[in-house]
Amino acid sequence: MANSKKLKKQSKPKQLPAHVEKKREQERAAAKKAKRSRIWKRIGIAAGAVLLVGGIAWGTIFAVQRSGILLHNRVAMSSEHFEVNNAMMDYYYVELEKSFFASGTDYLKRIGVDPNKSLKEQKYQGDTTWFDYLMQTVTSNNEQMLVLLEEATAQGMTLDDTEKADLEQKLSQINLKDYATGVRMEDVRKAVEYSLIATKYSNKILADTKTKESDWEAYYAEHADDYLQLDAMSYAFTISEEGMTAEEAMEQAKLLDQTTSKEAFETWVKQYLTGTGVAEDVAAQTVEKCKTTGALSSFGDEVTAWAKADTTKPGDTYIAQSDTACKVYLLLSKPARDEQLTVDIRHILLSTEKCGSAEAALERAKAVLEEWKNGAANEASFAELAKQYSADGSASSGGLYEMVYPGEMVEEFDQWCFDESRKDGDTDIVETQYGAHVMYFVKHSLPKWEADISGKLDNEGYKAAYDELVKAHPVTKNDENIAKVANER
Repeated sequence: MANSKKLKKQSKPKQLPAHVEKKREQERAAAKKAKRSRIWKRIGIAAGAVLLVGGIAWGTIFAVQRSGILLHNRVAMSSEHFEVNNAMMDYYYVELEKSFFASGTDYLKRIGVDPNKSLKEQKYQGDTTWFDYLMQTVTSNNEQMLVLLEEATAQGMTLDDTEKADLEQKLSQINLKDYATGVRMEDVRKAVEYSLIATKYSNKILADTKTKESDWEAYYAEHADDYLQLDAMSYAFTISEEGMTAEEAMEQAKLLDQTTSKEAFETWVKQYLTGTGVAEDVAAQTVEKCKTTGALSSFGDEVTAWAKADTTKPGDTYIAQSDTACKVYLLLSKPARDEQLTVDIRHILLSTEKCGSAEAALERAKAVLEEWKNGAANEASFAELAKQYSADGSASSGGLYEMVYPGEMVEEFDQWCFDESRKDGDTDIVETQYGAHVMYFVKHSLPKWEADISGKLDNEGYKAAYDELVKAHPVTKNDENIAKVANER
C-alpha cells in the first residue's frame, strides 16, 4: 500500500485579508529597524570608549613629555656623586649647536653645512651626521666635566659670590623654548653650575702645572730644530716613467741651482713652466708656492744639515735628490727662532647670525662698547661684558685669547691685533664674517717660539694631571639613553 503521507496533496496556507497583511509587514519593518538601531548604538558606545581610551593614552604621553619625566629619569652619564640626565644633555647640546652656527654662514658653507637644514639630515663623515658629531663632542666634554667636578668637590671647591652672580646672569638669559619639551630651569641651573665648577677646577690645574722660562729654554736646547724656522725657495723636478728620467730631472735642477736670489729663482721657474706649455696664470700660481717657511726639522736631515752649516749663507742653493724628484732649495735666511711677539686680547662677538644681520651686529657692538666706556672702562669690566654678551666660545673666560700669533685669526681680526701702533688698553670694533667684534688689547706677550714651547709643555702637564684624575673618578656612560636625546628634541 502506498504511503498515504507521501501521496496526500499539501494544502495551501489560508489567505489573510489585505489590510491585516499590510499591518503585519509594517510591524516586521519596525522591529528590524529597532534591532538595527540597538546594534549601532552598541557599536557607537564601543567606538567612543576606544576613542576615549586612546585620547587618554595620547594625552598621558604628551603630559609625560611636557613634564620632563622621561628626560629626568634617563641618566646619560654618571660619576660617584653626580649625574647628567638627558635634560641636561639637551641643554649642553643646544649651547654647542648655537656656538657652531654662530661661526657664520660662510664658514658653515666651507665645511659643507647648510644652516637652513637640520644637522640630523647632513652627513659629517661616513654615516655620521653633524648632529652625531656634536653629540659626541658633548659626551666627551661632559665626561671631562664629571671628572673635574668630582675632584673639585673632593677639594671643597665651590662658586664664590662673583661666580654665583655670573650663574644667575647666565640663567636670566635662558629661554626654555630653545630646548627639548620638558627641560626645566632647574635642569639648566644644574648644568650651568656643574660646568662653572668644573671650569674653575680646570683653571686651577692649568695654574698648578704652568711651566716657566727655564723649562722652555731647557726644552728648546734638546729640540732646537723643531723651533728654528727655515725660509727658502724650493722647486721639485718630478721623476716618473711617463715624465722625466732621473738624469733629465737632475739636468734641469742644476740649471735652477745656478740662481742666487729669490727674484732670479722665480723668473727661472716661470720661464721653465711656460716653456713646457703651462699657462701663464698657472705658472704664476706655482711660482707663488715656491716660497717655503717651516720648522727646520720638517725639511729632513739632509736639508737641515745644509741650512745649519756655518759655511751656508743666504743665496746659496742645494739639490736634494731622491728616487722620486730632484728638489732645488735657495736659502733666503739662516734658520732662526721666531721672535715675533704674540699678543693677549679680549673680544666680545656680536654675531651676525644672532643679531639677524651684519648691520644689526655692528649697531649692537657700538652699544656694548659705549656701555663699557660709561662704566669702569677697564679690563675687568670688559671681561664681565664679554661673559654677558659674547657669542664666542671664549665668553666664559671673559673673551680672553692668550698668545695669539700672526695669521692665527681671520684677516681683519689679525690686522687689528698686529697693527704696529697697537698698545695696551686699546679698544675698537672689528667686523669679520662672523659679526662685529668689540676688541680690547691686553698686552704683547711671549715670542712665538716661547709661546709654542710653553703651550706644548703646559698642555702636557695638564694632561698628565687630568689622566690621574680619570683613574680616581671613573665615569659611566649609558649609550642607549644618550642616543635617545636625538628623539627627545
